Amino acid sequence: CTEEDLFFKATENLYAQIPTPKTALNMGQMCISQKKYSEAVKYLSDAVANVEDKDKYKAYMYLGAAYAGQHSWSSARSAFYDAARQDPSKGDPYLQIANLYASGSSAVPDDMGGRSAYWAAADKCSKAASVDPSCAETANAMRSKFAAYFPKKDKAFELDLIDGHSYTVPGWIGESTIVRTH
Repeated sequence: CTEEDLFFKATENLYAQIPTPKTALNMGQMCISQKKYSEAVKYLSDAVANVEDKDKYKAYMYLGAAYAGQHSWSSARSAFYDAARQDPSKGDPYLQIANLYASGSSAVPDDMGGRSAYWAAADKCSKAASVDPSCAETANAMRSKFAAYFPKKDKAFELDLIDGHSYTVPGWIGESTIVRTH
């Protein structure tokens, strides 16, 4: 019933009359399901600021999803890191960041068509598996998928990049990783 327009309107009216963190969280979730990402960010920002600690992880995860829907990669990453701080035993925030890196790779100015973003994405998959063994299978599958996008050895050689050497992914990612080729 939460997908129904009537439920959406009722919750929206309830929030307008008596704004609570719980209704803000519900409104944010519903806005995401309707791809109304700007509205979702508004509601979820209110939710994360005021929701009880037990619901903060979920609120940050939804906020990250709303920002990702807007292609606001840095803001989405920040929200997912906030979720990871709320519950350090969960790997899903790191998997979401890995997906962000892969999705936003075209915006990475690395002379390889954004392929260095996949190194950082693979690192986040490894982090997810290390903090949350329950997501290790998914993390490993994602890491394998991302490895297919690593640059070819000859392209890396042209750019003076050597497997195993340190590399900082340029642009919005800005994370240190290691060079990997296939």
